Amino acid sequence: MPNTFAFVSLFLYLIASTFILKQNKSVISFLFIIFIGNLFLPARVEVDLPLIPPVNKHFVLSILCLIGLKVLDNQHRLRIKLDSITKIYLLIICSMIVTISTNMEPVFNGLYWIQGMTAYDIVSSAIKWLVFITPLYAGYLIHQNNSNNDKLFKVIVVLALIYSLFILIELRLSPQFHTWVYGFFPHNFNQHIRDGGYRPVVFLGHGLVVSIYLSLAVLTSLALFLSKRGGLISRNGLIISIYLFVVLVLSKSLGAILLTLVGVVVLTFCSPKRVSKISLSITIIAVSYPLLAIFQLIPNTTIIDLANQINPDRAISLASRIFQEQQIILHLNEKLMFGWGPWGRYRLINSVTDSFWIINIGTWGVIGFSLFMLLFVKNVIDSNRVIHNEKLKKVDFLNYSAHSLIVSLLLVDQLTNNSMNVINLYFMGAFLGRSKYFLNLQYNNQSQTLYKTMYAANKARIIPTNKY
Repeated sequence: MPNTFAFVSLFLYLIASTFILKQNKSVISFLFIIFIGNLFLPARVEVDLPLIPPVNKHFVLSILCLIGLKVLDNQHRLRIKLDSITKIYLLIICSMIVTISTNMEPVFNGLYWIQGMTAYDIVSSAIKWLVFITPLYAGYLIHQNNSNNDKLFKVIVVLALIYSLFILIELRLSPQFHTWVYGFFPHNFNQHIRDGGYRPVVFLGHGLVVSIYLSLAVLTSLALFLSKRGGLISRNGLIISIYLFVVLVLSKSLGAILLTLVGVVVLTFCSPKRVSKISLSITIIAVSYPLLAIFQLIPNTTIIDLANQINPDRAISLASRIFQEQQIILHLNEKLMFGWGPWGRYRLINSVTDSFWIINIGTWGVIGFSLFMLLFVKNVIDSNRVIHNEKLKKVDFLNYSAHSLIVSLLLVDQLTNNSMNVINLYFMGAFLGRSKYFLNLQYNNQSQTLYKTMYAANKARIIPTNKY
């Protein structure tokens, strides 16, 4: 049971952060406020008020994103335009309306009946979607200014170094900070006893989310080091990356460790062009897997056998998860395109759903899930096209290609986990913004070249001659 401070902290942080943003109108202060809130506010604490989504950590930080956009608008001229990204957002909302409209009937989950959707659910679901996606859209708008991107990487690394102290304490004493500060443990404690030790949780709700943040910090620190950008952090980026990777290994999350190793190898030994191609391939795999799983085209037995060779305990956990997903997929086939709608209508009794993809396909169907993933597929394709543009060969794309790779690895993580928190959404949105910036840069270069060619041709046409 959360203590009083857990509830009060949400509102105090909102008020204090709003005051700070109005006094210090800078991108760096905005980033620190959003990221510190995600790292230190209580997990699984919410205040259910009428007519609005539950006031929890994500809701508070989404409101702060909107306030930050308003505050930064005068300096950075952030404008919402009806571009391809905004059109996809609107299509997702339209898909949600269809989902609600086709789920008006009650459904039996094996133990009790769940009521059907109503017109009210259309409005509430649209609002909840906007709250969920606001950090991503804020990152998209703010990071269309290329000067803000190194600031994002620096903030991630600095806060990871601070957070690592809390992680090391929990590695020694067990996950206790959330209980000490907010009065309760936000998950199943037994899941965080691993290999004779503990898996740290701190204030992120689950040890897997902590590991993914460490993975993010390792790769951003390495990217700053390789690109020679970031000042003090860049010069010491290799040492920082090694230190954070050691903390990640101690955190005992095999999936995050493997994703980090893939990222480190690719960033260290591949050129930006090769990194962009690998990012595209990983993204296609991440998007294709759910669709292949629905049509029973994944060799699950082979995957479980390989996992069993690495760690039998993990193989048992993986087999259980795959079995649960297959049961839900059979249920999902009844409403494959637009899903079963919110309130857990897609779930069967005693079913466990951990991965982002099964939750979203079950709720919003293949159409809703595909539209959301289209945001990232489109921009990874765009990044691949931009990096290979010879007219932009003077641009340093190492940092940008690293951003693309990290986003693709985060998408892979959603195949087994649900780590779409504010930090990851903002980071992904920032990548969309950077893609927009480089596409505009490419377009401007092409326009200038075309203008110069037309000007030269026109000038040659009007030069007088001595023919007569």
